[in-house]
Amino acid sequence: MGNRVRDNALIADRKAERKKQKTKKRNIAITVAAVCLVAVIAVWVTAALPHYAKIEAEGDRYVDRSTGIYYLAAPQNYEPVSYTQKPYGRLSGNYVYPLTGKSTSEWLAEYILLSDDYYACTGVYYREDISLPALEDFYPNRIQVCRDNSKAVVRMADIQDRNDVDSIVHRILNAPDAGYPESSEAVYTLRISSPRYGWIYYNINYIVSGSGRYYYDRGTGRCVEADGIVAGYLEGTGSETDKPKESSPATGTNAPEESSGTGNGTQS
Repeated sequence: MGNRVRDNALIADRKAERKKQKTKKRNIAITVAAVCLVAVIAVWVTAALPHYAKIEAEGDRYVDRSTGIYYLAAPQNYEPVSYTQKPYGRLSGNYVYPLTGKSTSEWLAEYILLSDDYYACTGVYYREDISLPALEDFYPNRIQVCRDNSKAVVRMADIQDRNDVDSIVHRILNAPDAGYPESSEAVYTLRISSPRYGWIYYNINYIVSGSGRYYYDRGTGRCVEADGIVAGYLEGTGSETDKPKESSPATGTNAPEESSGTGNGTQS
């Protein structure tokens, strides 16, 4: 009788152990399947996310880690005419974009969101073996007189008369340095464009001060007394064929990846 009880107990223990092992294997299988599913989802999500080139500063240069290309930062007076709003890479947490019609192996532009949907250019980068055009080699054919109101860059006048364009540029390059004025009542940006360098503007500040009007080149540091040409356009007395238009309401640029950008969001 005692042996039978022990045998029954042993059989029950073995059944319980087999059931325990079976449950353990099932739990392991469920765990493995769950881990595999998470891994598959992670791979899918990673593949779906946009991949941006990593661009880092190295001394006074910037290197694209994905291509090994080195860039230099252009002076602040260079600005893209337009840019492709799908970001190419990241630099110090900010997005950099291709310039419209130019390869990312040559030119890049950094933009940041200032307010609402207004994106402003904070840097232009060019491959280190490219020669950056100086104003005297720019061959300009147009000057847009613009004003930044913190929501958009508004075009106040459009100078396309070649004699006026040449006269303004000649004065900027050749008039004696007058020094930067102590105060200013208004500051405009002269966006100088060229058919030879159709992807960038060369920008000059036009400063209205109590002591006069000045052209200031942030790249060279020269500030010269201005002639009356720009003032004439702003006052509506410029060339009969290129009188300034009334500025449109400023609405800012579109956010990236919505439509093509144009400089700092010019309204005309």
